[in-house]
Amino acid sequence: MSVNLKRASTLIRVLFLISGLIGIFLGSVSATSATSWEMFNCDARSKNALKSVVIDGSAYDVVIYGGSPAGVAAARSAAELGKSVLLLSESGLFGGAISNGVSATDLGYIGANVGFAKTYLDDVSRYYHDDLHRTEPKVAECIFLNWMKSKKITLGTYTNLENALVIKQKIKQITFHNTAIPEVKITVQGKTFIDASYAGDLMFSSGTKTRLGMADFFSYGEKTTQDRGYKVLFELKDKDKIAQAESDFAQLPQVNFRDDLTNYSSDILSGMPSFTYRLCVTKNSKNKLPFSKTADYETFAPAWRTYMTYMKYYVVYKSKTEVTELPTGTLLTPLWRAAKIPKDKFDLNAHFSSFTNLTMSKDYFDHPESRQSLLARYTSYLQSFLYFIQHDDSVPAIERNGLSGFGLCADEFKSTNGWPQMPYLREGRRLIGKTTVTASDLSINRTKTDSVAVGSYVLDSKPTLFVFAKGTFARDRGQMYRAPIYEIPFSAMLPKTGPRNLVVALGISASPSAFSSIRMEPQFIQLGQAAGIAAALASGQNGIFKGSLAPAIRAKLSLAKGFNGITSICKEMEINARIYWGFDSVTCEPRAVELVLAH
Repeated sequence: MSVNLKRASTLIRVLFLISGLIGIFLGSVSATSATSWEMFNCDARSKNALKSVVIDGSAYDVVIYGGSPAGVAAARSAAELGKSVLLLSESGLFGGAISNGVSATDLGYIGANVGFAKTYLDDVSRYYHDDLHRTEPKVAECIFLNWMKSKKITLGTYTNLENALVIKQKIKQITFHNTAIPEVKITVQGKTFIDASYAGDLMFSSGTKTRLGMADFFSYGEKTTQDRGYKVLFELKDKDKIAQAESDFAQLPQVNFRDDLTNYSSDILSGMPSFTYRLCVTKNSKNKLPFSKTADYETFAPAWRTYMTYMKYYVVYKSKTEVTELPTGTLLTPLWRAAKIPKDKFDLNAHFSSFTNLTMSKDYFDHPESRQSLLARYTSYLQSFLYFIQHDDSVPAIERNGLSGFGLCADEFKSTNGWPQMPYLREGRRLIGKTTVTASDLSINRTKTDSVAVGSYVLDSKPTLFVFAKGTFARDRGQMYRAPIYEIPFSAMLPKTGPRNLVVALGISASPSAFSSIRMEPQFIQLGQAAGIAAALASGQNGIFKGSLAPAIRAKLSLAKGFNGITSICKEMEINARIYWGFDSVTCEPRAVELVLAH
C-alpha cells in the first residue's frame, strides 16, 4: 500500500512538473506575443529618432536623403562597415511606404527576397510569430528603427531639401530645413551621397539628369507598349448631362480634358506617376476614427455621383451586393482591396476601379515647396471620398457594404489623426544611368556581370492619365505581365553624367515598364543595402562611384547572405518552380522567356 502511495505521489509530482513546464511554455509564448512591442523597444526607438539632432556644418562619410526602406537599408549597411552616416527622412517616420501604410507589401517570389529584404521579413515573422509577412505600420517603423541602433548613424526628420552644392562633378554639401522651422537652414557635408527618396529629390537638386512619368514610354521598343491604351469607364449621351459632368469633373484633381480619345500615343507621353494613400483601417470600435468629410466635400461629390451612376461595371452588375473575401481575409470590391493585417486591422488599397489611384502633379517634382498644399488637396479629396462611399445614396450596395463599419486606425499616425504622413508614390524621377533596365532585361537578358539585387514581381503599371472627352470618361492602363526572376545591375544606380559621388537606391535607371516591376519595397531594400556598401567602399576612394566597385559589392553582399546571383536562388527551388520562374529544370541556367499576362 505504501509503495502504491509512493508511486502515486511520484506520479503526481511528475504531472505537476509537466503541467508547470507546459504553463511556462504557453505563458512565454503568450507573453512574447503580448510584449513584442516592449521587446523591440518600440516607444523608445521612436522617441529617440524624433529627438535626434543634425548639427549645422557637420560632415559624414555617407549622406542619405530619403527615409524609405532603401534609405534605412543603406544606412545600416554603411554603418556596419564602420562609416559615419546621416539619414534624412522627409517625414517623422523611417521606413517610407511600409511605415506609412503599405502593410501588405508585394513580394514576388519569396525566395528572391535576399539580404536585408529577407531580414525584414524575418523580423516581421519574429514580431508576430507567423509567416504572413504583414505588419502594422507602427511595427514596421519599429523594426526599421531597430536596424539603426548604431552610434554611427545620425537621423534627421521632417527634412526638406533646398539645394545641393556641386563642385567639380562632386556633391560637396546639401542644405535643408525642418518643416516646422523653414527659416532655419542646415548644411551638411559628405564624402558620398545616396538618393533614397521616392521623388528623386537629390538627383533633381544636384542637376543629375532624370526621366519623369511616361515621356520615354516608347523609347525602348518594348512589347508592353502595344497593350496599353484608354479604357472607357462610362459614356454620356445627353448634351445637358455632358455639360454638367464637364463642370463637375473639372473639380477633381486627377482629370485631364481632351476633345477625343484618338491620340493616345501622344497623350500618354504626358502621363504622370501614380500615387495614393495606403490607409490602416479597422472595424474595432475601440480603435477606430470615423471617416469624416472635409470642407471640399460638395466640390467633389457631384462628379463622384455621376461616376457611381454611369460607371459600366456598376450598370451591368447593379444587383451585386456581396463583398468577396479571400482565404487570407482580404476583402475585395471594384473600388477596394482591403488586405487583412494583424490586430483587427486592414491595409486599404485601390482595386481595379482605381478611382483612388491618383496621378501626381508635375509641380510636386519641379516645385517641392508646393507639396504641402498639393498633398492637402489630395488628402481632402480622399478623406471626403471615404465618407461619400459610406453615406451617399448614389453609391452601389457592393461598395457601401465593402467599406461599412470601417474607420481609420486610432493607434496609427497619431500626430496626423490616423492619416499617413506620406503618400504612397509608386514612381518618382528615374535616373538616366550608365545603363537602363528595360522589359527585355527582365525576361531575356536576365543576368548581368555587375548585378547587386534581384527582382521577381509582375510588371504592374498603374493609370497615369484620367481623361474626360466630350462625355466619355476614361483612364489609361496596360496589362499586367508575369516576370521571371531577374537581376538588377549596379550600373543602373550610377548617373550617366553628373555628380560622381552620387548613387541612386530607389529611382534607378529603368524604362517605365521595367520600373513597374522593380518598384516593390523589398526590392528597394536590396538596392539600398547595395548602395550603402557601395558608399562605404567609395568613401575611402575619394568618394567616387565606379562600375568597378561591383565585384567588391557583390562579395560583401554574399558574405551578408545577400545577393549571390539568381542561379543560387534557383538551386533552392523544386523542379516545377524552376520552370515557372524561367530556369532550366536541371542546370538552373536562366532561360529567355516571353512576357505573359499575369492572372
